Amino acid sequence: MPQRNFENQKALIDYAEQNGLVYVWEFAKRQRLRSPVPAFTKRQQLLSPDQYNIVDVRTSRGVRRAMLFPKAILQAEFAANAPMRERNQPRALTGKAGGGQAASEKGAAAGGNRPERRRVMRVKSGISPMAA
Repeated sequence: MPQRNFENQKALIDYAEQNGLVYVWEFAKRQRLRSPVPAFTKRQQLLSPDQYNIVDVRTSRGVRRAMLFPKAILQAEFAANAPMRERNQPRALTGKAGGGQAASEKGAAAGGNRPERRRVMRVKSGISPMAA
């Protein structure tokens, strides 16, 4: 990938979308809080130099560096991590109620897996809303 300088963030985003690339900013406060290693540094360590390109982008806060790399790399990582995401997902979201088929039959016979919720009207004054 050739070295490029971008006049603004919009130019970077447009270039990335047109060429099937994704970008990561060199320093982002959010990323530093989530992970001990920022995404920029992590990518720089994992990828070979011919797989990414570091570019300068003019922003309202001055010139910042960004890394461009193929979207296919990100998609491959996402696909590789799919089993781990499914394993860590809460059971309510996956629709799997533990206990096998017998437990699911009991739940279906009782009207589903959730208990029925009743609405209770609370009245602060001593006057009933029905009497008014």
